[in-house]
This record gives sequence, structure tokens and C-alpha cells, in this order.
Amino acid sequence: MQQGFHRLGSVVVEIVTAPTMHPGPASLWGFVLNVKDIYAVASHVGPDVLSIPKPAVQTGKLIATFRSSLGLGVPLALMGQDTN
Repeated sequence: MQQGFHRLGSVVVEIVTAPTMHPGPASLWGFVLNVKDIYAVASHVGPDVLSIPKPAVQTGKLIATFRSSLGLGVPLALMGQDTN
């Protein structure tokens, strides 16, 4: 896996690719939004919509994913600071 970050003003875009490129068009692997209080969002929408926040790969961050049963089309996750 290759990973790169690009800053566009206050937005950070993370690009992740496989070690080898396969023929064909590029595809979107997923989308992550940063939120101020991930626990508040998780509590508001409930566990049927969003997974319980867990430690992310990034130190000090939490991540929660929207359930695939929602049919959003592209995997969507939320990320926030670990305030505990």
C-alpha cells in the first residue's frame, strides 16, 4: 500500500493506492470526514447507522464507519480526536 497526503487549504486529502496498479479505471476506495466530537455523532445516529468509535491507525484519533447496509455506495467513515 502506498499512501500520500495533500493539503488543500484546511482540507487534507489522503490518497492510498495498491503497490501495483491494475489495468482499468481508477476507483474510489472510501471517504473519511473529520468531526469535532465523534462520540456525539455516534450517539446521535446510533449503532445501526455507525460503528462504535475505535482507535484509528493515526495516533490520538478515533474512527467509526457507516454501516454498509445503508447503501451509501462508497464506504464512508468519520474520524475524530480521542478525548479520553
